[in-house]
Amino acid sequence: MTGNPDRGFVGFIVSIILILSAAACSPEKKAWETAEKGGAVFSYESYLVEYPQGEHSAAAKLKIEEFDYQQALGEATRLGDGKIGPLQEFLKQYPEGAFAAKARERIDNLEWESGAAKSSIVSYEDYLTAYPQGRHADEARAWIKAALDARPAEFRDVRMVKFVLRQSFDEEVKDVTIGFEAALKEFFPYVGLRLAGPNDTADAVISVNCQAKAYGASYSQFGLGEGTYYYTGAQVSGQAVLQVPGKKTLREDFDGEVPIPYTLSGGTTEASGAPFNGAMEKDFPRKAARLLARAFGYAPMIGALSNSRYDVLPAAIYALESGGAAALDLLLPALAGPDAGVRTGAARALAGHKTAPVVAALIKGLEREGQNELVFRNAAAESLSEMGALAVPALTEAQKDARPAVRAGAAMALAGIRTAPSLALLAGLLDDAEISVRTAAIEAIGEHRTRAGVLILIERLGAEKADNRDAYLAAIGKSMEVNVSDDETDSRPPALDWDRDLATRLVKTAPLMAGNGKQRDILLDIVAQIGESASPAVAQALRADSAAVRAWAAEAAGKMTDSGMARTLAQAAGDADSTVRLAVAKSLAGSPDVGAIEPLGRLLLDPSEEIRMEAIRGLQNAIGTEGGTAAFRRHLSSPDKVKVLVEALSFSDPKKTDRRDAASGVLGEIGRPAVEPLIAVLKGADRTAWPGAAGALGKSGGDQAVAALIELAGNPAAQSDDVLMTRLYTALGETKSLKALDILAAGLKEASRERKRTAIEGLKTLGHIRGADALAASLPTGDAGLDSDVHSALQELTKYEPEDENFDWKAWWAKNRARYGLK
Repeated sequence: MTGNPDRGFVGFIVSIILILSAAACSPEKKAWETAEKGGAVFSYESYLVEYPQGEHSAAAKLKIEEFDYQQALGEATRLGDGKIGPLQEFLKQYPEGAFAAKARERIDNLEWESGAAKSSIVSYEDYLTAYPQGRHADEARAWIKAALDARPAEFRDVRMVKFVLRQSFDEEVKDVTIGFEAALKEFFPYVGLRLAGPNDTADAVISVNCQAKAYGASYSQFGLGEGTYYYTGAQVSGQAVLQVPGKKTLREDFDGEVPIPYTLSGGTTEASGAPFNGAMEKDFPRKAARLLARAFGYAPMIGALSNSRYDVLPAAIYALESGGAAALDLLLPALAGPDAGVRTGAARALAGHKTAPVVAALIKGLEREGQNELVFRNAAAESLSEMGALAVPALTEAQKDARPAVRAGAAMALAGIRTAPSLALLAGLLDDAEISVRTAAIEAIGEHRTRAGVLILIERLGAEKADNRDAYLAAIGKSMEVNVSDDETDSRPPALDWDRDLATRLVKTAPLMAGNGKQRDILLDIVAQIGESASPAVAQALRADSAAVRAWAAEAAGKMTDSGMARTLAQAAGDADSTVRLAVAKSLAGSPDVGAIEPLGRLLLDPSEEIRMEAIRGLQNAIGTEGGTAAFRRHLSSPDKVKVLVEALSFSDPKKTDRRDAASGVLGEIGRPAVEPLIAVLKGADRTAWPGAAGALGKSGGDQAVAALIELAGNPAAQSDDVLMTRLYTALGETKSLKALDILAAGLKEASRERKRTAIEGLKTLGHIRGADALAASLPTGDAGLDSDVHSALQELTKYEPEDENFDWKAWWAKNRARYGLK
């Protein structure tokens, strides 16, 4: 019987489907799908471990190689500065890989971009040695040829140079070595030179003839003896000569002062500074750069502008500034070049080339916008300033430019041109629509440091709608800064010499600042710096209608050194506004004038506790001023003022102990009028006031005060209080009364170390020789620190200093050294 043909066909189809389904669900297929889904390198590595010869093994290996390449590329980019190591390691692993060509190309580019070719002949040559067929090989060869062709004919073939140092130094500076060689070596790569070794044949010789002479001063302090001599520095001078045998010779003179080690008597040596610190940073590198530029062309110096080293960059700029037309022909194109460092250095070097084309190029340089171009624009503006009147017409046009960056740059340039026309231009920019331009103009006017400029700033500051007041205040403050610069060519004027009219105009702006904390404080600092010239205006402001202005004026008065300000503040101590009185109290507190005591005494009776406490702190600061004790007793001895001070001795907040101590000190200065109220405190129940009262009574002295202190020492409640007892021992010593001797002697036997220490100090302060008996008898105390205190007190009382550091007052100095004769 024959089977159904349809049924056979269906069976075939089913078989195919089953086979395909089995393949689709194979373990390898699942592993590959998992790897692709994961997308991480370890996913593909896991696939290869399981299926090293699998259907997708080649794709997996390619994915892993791509991952390793991207990782190496990212690491090389992160490291920067030509750190090509990660890519080289990649090539070792995949020398013929799919990404090997890309890796080699990237290494080539990194070497070129990030350090192998820094616009120096040697670095370009090194690049060509490593990559003779590199992507940038033709560019490197062209640069080298141009640099060599730019050399004077006599020096065109020079490649190896021998350096010879001839020094003629005083005996005292024989160890000082010249820094010219170090400077030369920095520039050798740029000009294509290599230093010849001892056995090398040199194409040229650079010889430096150097002389150094030490200088110092006679010195007789600190027991060194009359005529002791030491050296603080050396005057170094000389000449550098570059000579090609049989051809041209070039010379550069140099000189400079340098610190050197100096010797004191006894053979001790101390270094006064790094050798050649000043000369190496300035004269030596600059003269070395100019010598090489004259011989080997100025093109290499353009490359050196990208070197940010503290000695290389200024030296390259110096060489290019003084290079004449040869340097100028290179600087103008460099001003528009791709390297930001070169552009900035070129802008600075152009300051030495005062011509109309240079002005035009620098003006064009101001057109570069963006935050990353700010340093370059600043350099261009500074060089335009150096052009002086030559640049003013171009800057006049630049201030009309539609681009804010150009207008702001023009303002910065005008800062260094201190003439009436430039000031007028800057004044016009104060109304510019762009805040960056207005700010630049404000700062530039401050840099002028002229009376006319400050008048403009003050008028704008005080205008009803004046914006950007912070910038105006900063510029006014700038006008007061003294020029501090190491550069002898710096032509900035000294600080403005303020007069009373300027100060009065400025102080009149205080009402506008009173509500702005930051501006208020800036104005305060400016007025304080002006000093005496501002005093009349500040005194006038103390009578202003606005309490906020009066408070500001009171604070300003406190920052002035004018002795008459204390009297001015005294008048304001009765101001109706408490914020003003508080400011007066704080300002009087910092016054060294004895005249501050009387108004502070009046403020002791102020309704505000904060003001009263500020007055007490101020009076504490006045303790010890000349004539202060008499002024204290004259102005503070009334019962109502003593009462305020006594009340301040009590405190519940531990943070207010400074208030107690201040009141205690002031009461001690008042003396007898305060004694009875203080004794009443000691008999009262408020123990927090006892330490302050005891301290004040110690300073007051007198039999009544001593008796009260002795009575307190016998009070069991006092004896249980360490703080009080230490205060009491100190106070008893200050009384200078022999009646306190026994209690202080007993204090030497206290269990508390701090009590013993203050008892020792009390006996020392008491100052009577009889205290030495108790002190000597207390030795040894068993505590090295206390033993040292006892020895110090005994030396003070006996006026004898034993040679033996371990002197134990041998049987109380051989039985009291003829009973206190002590000779």
